[in-house]
Amino acid sequence: MPQKLLQEWNGFLTTDGYNGYNNLGSKIKRTGCWAHVHRKFVVAAQEFKHLGLAAKFDQLIDQLYQIEDRIADLPRDKRLQVRKTQSRKIVEQFWELTGKYPIINKSKLKNAVEYALKNREALEAFLNDPMIPLDNNLVERSIKKSVICRKNSLFSTSVAGVTANAIFLSLAGTANLNHLNFQKYLEYLFFELPKFCGNPREEQLEDYLPWSKEVQAKCRY
Repeated sequence: MPQKLLQEWNGFLTTDGYNGYNNLGSKIKRTGCWAHVHRKFVVAAQEFKHLGLAAKFDQLIDQLYQIEDRIADLPRDKRLQVRKTQSRKIVEQFWELTGKYPIINKSKLKNAVEYALKNREALEAFLNDPMIPLDNNLVERSIKKSVICRKNSLFSTSVAGVTANAIFLSLAGTANLNHLNFQKYLEYLFFELPKFCGNPREEQLEDYLPWSKEVQAKCRY
């Protein structure tokens, strides 16, 4: 399914360790999510026998996020420079820690370490590209509304319903990311688009995308 959905995509894709995202082709670079790694070590910390060691992993991951907070508004080249120096040292300490202490088999901590090591290459990708995020939390939060309400969304039990739901939520999410008042934006679209009599050209629709100057002028918060 991911291969079909992303067959025309060209860029990086930040995901958890789900194997379904493997073999996406040469046009897509798979990058890892440190939030998913962090969650596994948080769970591992609940095992009393591994509390101290799991906390050490957590502290290193927290340091990565602290750096990201500090450099969020820096230009790309400056952000990359910090990642290559400060963040890389922390990541190296993280990998060193995975082999420093014996870990009991069939423990939650062992599962967390194995998960991180399995996705090592993808997790390190952010060190070489300032545009790669540390995690995919933004995407997960954006689809949470759809996931939470799906049992109540009876219209989504058909392919057509799911497609309509996905289009609407994508439009709402994109409008929000571009700082639009979604109600104003919908009203604007409902008023303007009928002028094309149901058959607009692709280049005409570009003027109605959330980031266009006209839309930003009329529908921004």
